[in-house]
Amino acid sequence: MTASDNNNLRVLVWDLGPKAPDAPVAPKLREAKTDTDRLMAESDFKAALAVYEAERDSFVARQREFERWHRINGGPFQIEMWSVNADEALMRDPERYALKLPKHMKPGRTQAEFLRQREEDRAGLDRARRADPQFGEKAA
Repeated sequence: MTASDNNNLRVLVWDLGPKAPDAPVAPKLREAKTDTDRLMAESDFKAALAVYEAERDSFVARQREFERWHRINGGPFQIEMWSVNADEALMRDPERYALKLPKHMKPGRTQAEFLRQREEDRAGLDRARRADPQFGEKAA
């Protein structure tokens, strides 16, 4: 496999960030007319409350991750992936990953850093190729 083959297997994918989580809905105690209905309603409410508390904890964690991602990245940025990994990312989470940046979005702060780093890497590789004693530029 040559270097150009390697480059053809890489894909730039936009990471649009995690979707804002939806807050869970708190359960409500239903009205009951008899003691038996009231006991059943309280039992159902306690079960629903346990589910709600677990969903609430999950919501808080996902909300913190959502806020952290946006605080760090400031918006969408590109990731260089192997094509097979890009295909999987696009299939698993099409709301988060895209091949093209949606028109209503602008690149985040991290995108400028990605482009600068990629240019530095390419320049460093070019310097290494030129300096190579066997395949680089001939010394005058």
